[in-house]
Amino acid sequence: MEVKIPPCYKASVLKIEGAKHNIYEIEGDGLADEVCYGDLGCFNNVSACHKVAFPPMAPEVMNIQFHLYTQMNPITSVIVDPYVPESLTSTYFHPYLKTVVLIHGWFGIVGGWTDMARDALLQHESVNIIAVDWSIGAGNIIYQRSCQNARVAGKKTALFLKFLHDITGASYSNMHIIGHSLGAHVAGYAGEAQPGIGRITGSDAAGPGFAAFGPECRLDTTDADFVDAIHTDGELLGLGMHRAYAHMDFYPNGGKDQPGCRKPIFLDNGCSHARSVYFLLESILGDACRFKAYPCPNFEEFTAGNCTDCGPSGCPEMGYYSDTYNNRARGTFYLRTNEDSPYCVS
Repeated sequence: MEVKIPPCYKASVLKIEGAKHNIYEIEGDGLADEVCYGDLGCFNNVSACHKVAFPPMAPEVMNIQFHLYTQMNPITSVIVDPYVPESLTSTYFHPYLKTVVLIHGWFGIVGGWTDMARDALLQHESVNIIAVDWSIGAGNIIYQRSCQNARVAGKKTALFLKFLHDITGASYSNMHIIGHSLGAHVAGYAGEAQPGIGRITGSDAAGPGFAAFGPECRLDTTDADFVDAIHTDGELLGLGMHRAYAHMDFYPNGGKDQPGCRKPIFLDNGCSHARSVYFLLESILGDACRFKAYPCPNFEEFTAGNCTDCGPSGCPEMGYYSDTYNNRARGTFYLRTNEDSPYCVS
């Protein structure tokens, strides 16, 4: 993709190992450095959150892959190539079923919680499952570089969803992206690039590098028709983001740290951060118990017993079924959970 450079600016081409596209460094007041990666378009460092560790890795280097699971192939995935229509049309992908997209976070892989979510979802209903593998871009020891790479992974995911739509007629409104930690912001970038996505769930969206910045830098309500968030590790030195950013923000146990997660000194070894995933998984199959949450302005009011009324919009359920209430309830919601599984308090 050719980059158009205003004649009043001086440009020089930089070489980045593994990149197949030119990197343009543009000099001049008010114009930031920019990198362009083919059909993904261009990325710049105009926003404060995008300045550190710029530029992101090239998509060819990241080797982002999309693993498809259905009830016909529930264990062994089929890798779908968005540039090869036959890689999709030859699969069991059904355009009239819901498509659930699972996106891991920093140093994550396809496996672990994504496999558990896949199994729970396919046990519960007939859906298309897409697990996004961006592990090369996510596995950078320099966290800020992985944050940059999340932008590329988001754009790539957006193009993949457009591919599903264009080839099969799958509706954007019937697509649900679930992202954990840094993967939640990948989901946000995907929704920003492809309007009309039905739902995005942020499972303890990453706080470091995102909490202090505006919607252009992170997941927010403009990225899908409905955005819900589960906050579990939003304390000062936590890995999650405590600030509200969704149509429905759920704060189990206050959303800062979770009961049953022992703390060595400052951190709890990611226990509270990971707990959001287990709440979500339990909500999928927890027919005997639902994560009923109460509308409340803050945790102090909730613990004081001042938020026991569900009000006219009702008390939504945290997790997979929160979209049942998406035409009514909005705001912040609080609830208690158990220390160990089953976490739902019956």
